[in-house]
Amino acid sequence: MQGTVFSGSKAATKIMKDYLDKFKALFGKSFLPGTLNLRLGKELDISKWKYIKGFTKPDGTKRGGVYYKEGKLNSLDVIFLYPKLSKHKKNVLEAISDKNLRKTLKLKDRDSVIISI
Repeated sequence: MQGTVFSGSKAATKIMKDYLDKFKALFGKSFLPGTLNLRLGKELDISKWKYIKGFTKPDGTKRGGVYYKEGKLNSLDVIFLYPKLSKHKKNVLEAISDKNLRKTLKLKDRDSVIISI
C-alpha cells in the first residue's frame, strides 16, 4: 500500500526511549529513538498485530501499550507501530528502524512511500 510522510509533534522521540530496550530484546538490534509518521489511504485492522503491554516507569510515569508488526518501507526493513494511546486515526502508522529513515530514504513531508506489511 501507499503512504504519505508527515511531521509529528516530536513526542515520540522522548517516549520511544522508554521502549528501546523492549524492542532490542524482541528483535536483537538497537533502534533509533523517534518515529517516521505515515498516513495511509485507508484504516488498518491492527487487532492481530503483536502487542507490548503498557508499563509504569520507576518514576511513576505511565506508558501505554503499543501494537507492532514487521514490514518494509520502500525496500528497507522497519517495524510499524500503532500506540494504543495514539491520538491518530487508524490510517496513521509510525515506523522505527536502526537507521534514520528520513535521511536514509531521502524523505520529506508529503513524499509518497510504499508500505509492505
